[in-house]
Amino acid sequence: MKPGYDKVGREYFYPLGDHHPEKLHAVWTGDPPRPIQPGEWYLSGAIIAAYCAKGGTTHAYHPAQLVTVTKYEHYAIGGD
Repeated sequence: MKPGYDKVGREYFYPLGDHHPEKLHAVWTGDPPRPIQPGEWYLSGAIIAAYCAKGGTTHAYHPAQLVTVTKYEHYAIGGD
């Protein structure tokens, strides 16, 4: 199992739940779990993947943003 695919972490890339280009992934924004608005990306699942909300959610999820990965390196959002 790849690191981070079983837990949420700011340093991990996550696959998209739907078919997308191989270089397109998602990263956790660092925001705490919250209900997701329509059109937002979020992380979910036993093996974590990113999904785009078709409608609003009532459950709290980790918000995500999409990134293009050109090569795999240790990656962290922000300067912390």
